[in-house]
Formats: sequence, C-alpha cells, structure tokens
Amino acid sequence: MNHLTDELLNEYLDNEIADRTQVERHLSECADCAARLAGLEALFAELDSLPEVELSRSLAARFNPNPS
Repeated sequence: MNHLTDELLNEYLDNEIADRTQVERHLSECADCAARLAGLEALFAELDSLPEVELSRSLAARFNPNPS
C-alpha cells in the first residue's frame, strides 16, 4: 500500500487540496497515515498554543544581502 507523503498530509491540513475525497478515503483505510496525520495535528496545536516571543534585537541585518 502506498502511504500519503508528509507534503500531502500538510496540504490536507492546510486545506490546499481541491479534492479531499481520495485523501480522506485513504485515511479511513490506513491506520499508519491516520496516525501520522493525528501526530501532525497535535504538533500544530501545540505550536499554536505557544506564547509569542519578542526578540531582544532585530535579526534582519543578518539576512539582508545588501546592508545599507
């Protein structure tokens, strides 16, 4: 059985798949992929629950190829 890729599972979670029927059918039949999806959902929920952190200084200069 071919399993769903992590990329496809992420697109599914982000509602970026036009036809979700095939993915949902696979998830209903494949415990491994359903467990991976549940793990991703739990991870994203945990990340969303983290507090916002303000940086003590800007890091923009480190990523600007042409500092002025």
